Amino acid sequence: MKLLRHTQRGYLQLAIPVFLLAGMGMYLLLIRAVYDFSDENLQQTRIEIENYIHEHNTLPAYFQTSAIFMDSRQLITACPERYLDTLLFNAAEGEQEPYRRLEFPVLLQGKHYQVAINQSRLEHEELALSIGLFLAVLFLLLFGLLWWVNRRVADKVWQPFFTTLGQLRKFNLAENTPLHLHDTPVDEFRELHSALQTLSTRVRADFQAVRQFTENASHELQTPLAVLQNEVNLLLQQEQLTAAQARHLEVIARQTRRVSRLNQSLLLLAKIENDQFAHRKPVALHQLIGQKLEGLADVAQAKNLTIEKTLAPVSIALNADLADILMTNILGNAIKHNVPGGFLQVQLTETGLLVRNACQKPDKPPGDLTNRFVRGNARVAGQGLGLAIVQEICLKSNFQLKVQYADGVWETAIYWPGQG
Repeated sequence: MKLLRHTQRGYLQLAIPVFLLAGMGMYLLLIRAVYDFSDENLQQTRIEIENYIHEHNTLPAYFQTSAIFMDSRQLITACPERYLDTLLFNAAEGEQEPYRRLEFPVLLQGKHYQVAINQSRLEHEELALSIGLFLAVLFLLLFGLLWWVNRRVADKVWQPFFTTLGQLRKFNLAENTPLHLHDTPVDEFRELHSALQTLSTRVRADFQAVRQFTENASHELQTPLAVLQNEVNLLLQQEQLTAAQARHLEVIARQTRRVSRLNQSLLLLAKIENDQFAHRKPVALHQLIGQKLEGLADVAQAKNLTIEKTLAPVSIALNADLADILMTNILGNAIKHNVPGGFLQVQLTETGLLVRNACQKPDKPPGDLTNRFVRGNARVAGQGLGLAIVQEICLKSNFQLKVQYADGVWETAIYWPGQG
């Protein structure tokens, strides 16, 4: 979850209960205020009734209206004053309506009476409901406004962070362009920019040192290996060599060639990891695969392999050298590790590449063979770097690599970005 969304969710989790509690509190206060207002009106009406009885020694009749009316009954003794809510039939409306009722005692002509004043609560409740709805709408609008303001402010405050993140994504160690971050008035982001620039300078220096060391080491190793291999070849051409000496020299020559290939493969891996093949252009894979299969035709014929290919016209953005190395390793492994009289199936579509070939059961799990120096079959010569190079190329090109083995069939599948 993004930080801004996480912050907004926390804001919502805190604000919603607060607004609900505030709304409920406002509504209860409003209802209490309506009741107090009704009770004050009833008390004022009571005073008017008591004054009227005191002056005329009889109960008044002019309080009988649709909103307020009075009833009375004679009692033996005086009753206490009390407020209560009740439902009474409204003849004008023809239905039961809620009323606020005040009952109090009066003394009339030496007799005790209970007088009750009934005031309709309908208008007051409608008023309270209208005010409550108004407050609810007001709270919703206020809540939405606060959320929108919070979002806009958060987006503006965090904009330097997203700008910095975009510049970091474009930063490439292989290029000599320094990391340039835009200035910002926020102290925390300025400190972050300073730390990132210092870190990028150190990382680039370390990267250049490792890159230089790798290239120098590879070059310095390759030269003596070439000299050693040439000298061994010259010794093998001498006629006075014994059979034992020739066998020893042949072992030396074979191991020298192996070390030379290993050195080249490790250098290639280092270059791929260091993004020294960053330049990309559209590569027609169907043509490249066709050329590779033609180049491997003699080896496939020597093993009596049956080759089936279905190549759709597909072009993807990829470094041309990496594309050549990728197809060479995949197709070369498919033929090298094939069985005599086996088959090779190559299927190229818009979504990816699938290569299937007959194969002996590997000694290691298929997923482990993408690691360096892991060989699937100890009986077959190899360095254990072929699939490791394929894996590294796929990682750098945002491809998805899948390898599996089942029932004598090895499958290598590559899916392009956003596919598969």
